[in-house]
Amino acid sequence: MDSIGDNLDSKVKLAQYPEQSKLKQWAPVHNLSLLDSTHWYHRTALVVVADNDLRRGVTSLFHDHETTGHTGITKTLQLISPYYWWPGMKIFVTEYIKVLCSWALGPHFSFFS
Repeated sequence: MDSIGDNLDSKVKLAQYPEQSKLKQWAPVHNLSLLDSTHWYHRTALVVVADNDLRRGVTSLFHDHETTGHTGITKTLQLISPYYWWPGMKIFVTEYIKVLCSWALGPHFSFFS
């Protein structure tokens, strides 16, 4: 990952600190672990706690970034999942992309024009 991803990693890790009790509750349900003895992971993916700004940042990095080229829902999830995870990620990413696409197309867009 590039410096944008490294910065996002730092923000995700910092956001975990005040959410330790929530993460401990999630651990047995979602098979989370402390890989580095400090931060929570789902397999090898860093867990993003309930912070929609961070979740949008993660989704944007893998969907909107110039090197990924506005991938679809499935591809975006495939790109995100080795690095980040949160409960309901599929729903969040799906809604993010649907809203983004409906905004980009706008009411003036027509497939037949």
